[in-house]
Amino acid sequence: MKRIYLLLLPFVMTAETLLGQGISANSLIDKGVALFDQGKYKDAIVFYQQALAIDSKSDRANYEIGYAYNELKDYQQAVNYSDKIIQANGAHLEEAYTLKASALDMLGKHDLAIQTYQEGIKRYPKDYLLNYNVGLTFYEENKYDIAAYYAGKALEVKPKHASSHLILANSMYGAGKKSQSLMASYYFLLLEPDSKRSLSALALLEKQLKAGVSKDSGDVTTIHFSGHETENEFGPADAILPFQQALRNSDKNKNKSDEQFFFETTELFFKVLSELSDKNTNHNIWWDVYVPFYKDLVKSKNTEAFCYYISKSKNSSAVNNWLSSHQSEVNRLIQWYKTK
Repeated sequence: MKRIYLLLLPFVMTAETLLGQGISANSLIDKGVALFDQGKYKDAIVFYQQALAIDSKSDRANYEIGYAYNELKDYQQAVNYSDKIIQANGAHLEEAYTLKASALDMLGKHDLAIQTYQEGIKRYPKDYLLNYNVGLTFYEENKYDIAAYYAGKALEVKPKHASSHLILANSMYGAGKKSQSLMASYYFLLLEPDSKRSLSALALLEKQLKAGVSKDSGDVTTIHFSGHETENEFGPADAILPFQQALRNSDKNKNKSDEQFFFETTELFFKVLSELSDKNTNHNIWWDVYVPFYKDLVKSKNTEAFCYYISKSKNSSAVNNWLSSHQSEVNRLIQWYKTK
């Protein structure tokens, strides 16, 4: 029994005892974080509470407690502890806004979550996570243009944030803007080529490349247009893709592998974007970031390696064999990208 008592003793020490032994609030928080990292959230909270007994105004302790409660799905407590930090206007304020808004979202209080994100963004406009998360919330409410706006803001701060590219791609797909969705999808897949969500992103990309073409029972190919092509600044790029897909089974293309045709379609799309850029006067993420990137990719002659590299998630023998037998091309792509 004595051994059990000694093991439990650290959890019932008073602040005076802890201070008398020279134990600091931060050292207790560090122990709590170690337990948190092991998934022992309740045990971590005990140490965080002891830290608060020493320093009742510790923003770090309040944040870690709120974060632990969030992992325990006690979202109201996560909100409560986040509020302590926000009201104190102290350290970890940016993280507190994100934590509170995320917890509110999980509680189904979407309007309050958005309000909290926007309050945080007003104070910290360069916080990419606040911008990304409010964009995600708007996306989940099918408010695609607003979601895209905030995803773009996140990318202004952190251009290689894969999740923001993905939200932008999905938002543009929801808004019916094919070329914009494709541009963001391609970039996401370059950053994250081999994951579960990569497979979904690649499937969406391929679906859009093949859209707008149908065949009837007599094997007659019909090309469909939405009518928005002439109104869209990327209309020519949108329009060229169905024509390209209609040629898939032509004498010229019927013996090509799907991977080869994917590469040729992708390069055609990038070249059309490049041509459009020569006449463009707009300034936004599409014209200032994506289009120049793909224009340079074509010039660098890395498009084929790019197409196989972003197709990793398919785990097909054709893709895997190409990547293993063209390692020099893959390395050249990677080295080129490092200069961007």
